[in-house]
Amino acid sequence: MLHKAQTTAASPLIEFTDVSFSISGKTLVENCNFGVQKGSFVGLLGPNGAGKSSLLKLLYREKQPSSGDISVFDQPLASWGRKAFAARVGTVLQEKAQLSGLTIEQVVALGLFPINCSIDEEQRRVKQALELVELWDRRDENAGFLSGGEQQRLFFAQILALDPDVYLLDEPNNHLDLYFQYRLLDHIKSKGKTVIASFHDMNLAARYCDNAVLMNHGKIVASGQLSDVLSKKNLQEVFRVDADLQNGKLEIESPLEQFSS
Repeated sequence: MLHKAQTTAASPLIEFTDVSFSISGKTLVENCNFGVQKGSFVGLLGPNGAGKSSLLKLLYREKQPSSGDISVFDQPLASWGRKAFAARVGTVLQEKAQLSGLTIEQVVALGLFPINCSIDEEQRRVKQALELVELWDRRDENAGFLSGGEQQRLFFAQILALDPDVYLLDEPNNHLDLYFQYRLLDHIKSKGKTVIASFHDMNLAARYCDNAVLMNHGKIVASGQLSDVLSKKNLQEVFRVDADLQNGKLEIESPLEQFSS
């Protein structure tokens, strides 16, 4: 169960309470309330500019809320030390990073800085993760020369080596070909960890998400089970398409002409 009003058993692992975020006079997230239970795979859904990435930035602490409260593991988000938080919450972002001068293996090893592990354990984690993303044989190459898709695979290797309690994924299929989209997300899903991922591809969301938060113009339109969130009415109003979610797949009939510009 997703929304805090529906929670009757365990407290949410992550909870947003009346959270808003504005920058330069523009409100990007407005009065958001929702909770995420341990072990859920939650999709952040919505069109471009809906507020999905901004919400994730608040959660991984790149930005601070303008108002409201966020709690993680029953503690206020702001009370977490940097290293302790990084050990339990990992991210894969959309932005391309400057990695010149670092080898592929070094980039993954750097992601293990929040945890204390032996050299042997570090090497085991790095090797296993790089094998999964099929970059182990290239581990000594300069990471600065990787393509966008290869760099995305490298950042997946980094979070998989760390294997935190919570995975935050901002457009995780960005730059990846179909093989790696399914290979990596299948692997993460199989772990049973708590995952919050933003998606543009509704069929990917339908494949992986147990629950969803649908956003539009910085506000939460709906939250709960994916089938309820992606109702015909919500798809029409938010995505401007005539569509139905059937058997885990989105069947799109047509865009809605009356909403076309």
